[in-house]
Amino acid sequence: MFIPSTSYAQSNLIQSNEEYCKTQEPFDYNIALNVLTIGEIDTKDGSYELIFALLITSDKVDFTKCPPPSEWLFTNGYIKERWAAHTEPHFHRVFMHGVFFNQLDYRDYPFETIDLFLDMSAYYPLTSENVKFTVNEELSGDKLAAEHLSGYNVGDVQLKISEYKRPYATFPHVSMIIPLTMDPEMIFLKKIFPVLILAGFGYSTFFMSPKILQDRITLLGAVFVGAIFFHAVLLGEIPPLGYLTIADKVMITVYSVFSLTLISILVQQRYLNKIGHSDKDFTLSIAKEIDKKLIKLTPIIAAIIFSALFFS
Repeated sequence: MFIPSTSYAQSNLIQSNEEYCKTQEPFDYNIALNVLTIGEIDTKDGSYELIFALLITSDKVDFTKCPPPSEWLFTNGYIKERWAAHTEPHFHRVFMHGVFFNQLDYRDYPFETIDLFLDMSAYYPLTSENVKFTVNEELSGDKLAAEHLSGYNVGDVQLKISEYKRPYATFPHVSMIIPLTMDPEMIFLKKIFPVLILAGFGYSTFFMSPKILQDRITLLGAVFVGAIFFHAVLLGEIPPLGYLTIADKVMITVYSVFSLTLISILVQQRYLNKIGHSDKDFTLSIAKEIDKKLIKLTPIIAAIIFSALFFS
């Protein structure tokens, strides 16, 4: 009696599975991406770490006979680790830890929305001709990730299906977008309000007596240096940019307030040097008139400058 060898049986099984897979093409993969943890976000180079579960379901394909690929192409990052892969007839799951990159837009900084992208497509020979992606919204989500990200509010995760075209083939492509925001009230208190306080100190020098111009210069110099230092701290959180952020526009407006207060001091000092100190009462009255005019003009000029920058 002939007893088939183990290798012969395995060969028949593989051949049978290959024939089965061909009959199932194009494969219909119902894709879900479940974000478990959002790791470190480096706002300077636009990199971030994600730990997520890739889940694939299909009502037609038996994954025990025709398993999904173990490797996927992540077009905006790379995978550091995979673990706990589990396959059932119509369900496949694997956990992944990867580093991804996105060109972040800082025009609204510090009130910006940070969009974390994850772009995944199939490798050749799996092209759009033999595999199709659909979104499984029920299994996708970020509830666990929201609990592991301090300082940010995690918005609704969006999954989009598209095609990734290459010169030699077109591939199915799935994109995940995770919007992150911060409470605008807290941002204002931490990153805008302090510099407005400094601007207020600079503006308050208009109300100081013209008799103490030296003290006014000292106070103005102190708050001006403080504003420059604060601006440098803000810029240290983001990469070098070729455009102005909201923070930059606020700081330029604050610098205009300092400039106008300095102009008032310089005009008064120049007037004193010109006429000498022969008529102190007359000199003080002129200095006070200069301050009164700039007290009214400074907020108007600052508002015009900020509006011009904001809507440019």
